[in-house]
Amino acid sequence: MKNRKISIFTILILVAVFFMINTFQVSAAQKIWPPSHYLGTLREYMNDIQRLPDKMNTAICEKNDAEYKANYQLLVKRISDVEWLMEEMELKNTMNLQRIITTFINNKECGVGKIATSYADTAREKLQLELDKSGLE
Repeated sequence: MKNRKISIFTILILVAVFFMINTFQVSAAQKIWPPSHYLGTLREYMNDIQRLPDKMNTAICEKNDAEYKANYQLLVKRISDVEWLMEEMELKNTMNLQRIITTFINNKECGVGKIATSYADTAREKLQLELDKSGLE
């Protein structure tokens, strides 16, 4: 009788654990916030991505390496954040933002900011098209 109570108790615990695991898996797959929640942050970060190449270019022209590095680090962070936000919002990312960083890595000379800014402007247009397609605009 005692062994039967222990085995029934063990089975109940296993069933409870099984249900808890399934519940946590379903909860982890659900998004906490809707895509529209991230829209303002996404726009602000894209504004930074469009603004920073010119600041970096100015720093290169003025030979201000500290300002260049600070803006470069912020640009890399903003690009990473935008990529994460787009994934979180389940948007297709066709912007190729890494091209902006690569432009500075390959051509760190005065005037390169115009090229990088044009890449950022093109990325902004692609983002707008994706937002329109998704119905967020």
